Amino acid sequence: SEAERTLLLDLRRRRETLEARGRTLDERQAAMSAAEQKLAARVAELNALQARLEALEAERRKHDAANWLGLVRTYEAMKPREAAAIFDALDMQVLLAVLDRMSTRKAAPVLAAMQPDRAR
Repeated sequence: SEAERTLLLDLRRRRETLEARGRTLDERQAAMSAAEQKLAARVAELNALQARLEALEAERRKHDAANWLGLVRTYEAMKPREAAAIFDALDMQVLLAVLDRMSTRKAAPVLAAMQPDRAR
């Protein structure tokens, strides 16, 4: 009958629509899976870069500490008056960094030999 035919045509259209939606969802799922794989690879790459940067930063800190230690030992080996003459001309940040790393026993005579305003 005409009603059954209309119903069957309507059902066929709905099935085609559902199949089209299913294909679209499958395509989206495939695209999302590919994007997830790319993101996972990128995260792994970024984690590796972060680890490398942290290792480089640790090496830089170690190198800086060794440089400061060498400089401090040089000033500690100098006579207090000679070191004081140099300290009077040093930039305040460098001076504080060196004095902070010097032993108190060796820094005290140098500070005593410095210009009073500078030592203060």
